[in-house]
Amino acid sequence: MARLLARKDRGGLVPRTAARQQHDRRVGLISPTGTGLAKQTRVYSALFETDDQALRGFSAKEIDLPLDPPRRLVANPGENPD
Repeated sequence: MARLLARKDRGGLVPRTAARQQHDRRVGLISPTGTGLAKQTRVYSALFETDDQALRGFSAKEIDLPLDPPRRLVANPGENPD
């Protein structure tokens, strides 16, 4: 994660600033720049377009079916057996 953030910082997309905790250099604050937000919007748009193309012709049930087992795996530990 640190390397990824360093690259984004160098690219001017997500600058890092030191947090108030001077005793721990691992703590820092990040926030996207306007350029970073614009690129994020373009990336999301491309991802959604690709998904739409790949899933063309599938019904909602067909799309949802493979996702059901992982969703249940995540939900099961939080369920109360009582």
